[in-house]
Amino acid sequence: MTASNICLERHVQTFRSLSPFINVSLLCNSCIGSLPTHLTVAITICTLDVFRQSHWVCPRFSIHAAAKMLCFMHNLCYCQHLAEQMRTAFDVYLEIHCHINSRLDKFLGHDMENWRMLNSCPACKYKLVNEPTLDFSILCACDRNNSAKLVDPAVCSGEEHLDPCLGLSPIWLTESYVDQFKDEV
Repeated sequence: MTASNICLERHVQTFRSLSPFINVSLLCNSCIGSLPTHLTVAITICTLDVFRQSHWVCPRFSIHAAAKMLCFMHNLCYCQHLAEQMRTAFDVYLEIHCHINSRLDKFLGHDMENWRMLNSCPACKYKLVNEPTLDFSILCACDRNNSAKLVDPAVCSGEEHLDPCLGLSPIWLTESYVDQFKDEV
């Protein structure tokens, strides 16, 4: 069994299968497939890293823009399904990162329920011994409730769009946990 991957240098790389599962073989060779079976496209982890960093710096840089950029670099016509394939590979990439971080936190003992609360503090409130006082110890910015327009359908016009994704970060609270305190005002 062999697998191919189109790299940024515009060449096809063929490598020996290391597992009966094609995606495992791809991952061992720093690639992530766009489908569980019958692959036609694989994307290098380096390419997905570049997209992740670019998206962090500029959240407007979409997966469609990245797919169009890759098509342009490879002299290919852009098709919608290429962005979908990249999105699927990127979701797998993020899932892998989440599992790695979870295992690392467990190994380091950072997986306790209140570890962040016990071991982190806001930078503005942290004082060093013999630290000189600052003219302004805290800077605040208010957005005149503009951020609520992006979330609350009572504030904005149009339809509310629910996000079906569940956050896997330990700093996010579940809806059911928050609802426990709804009557405490």
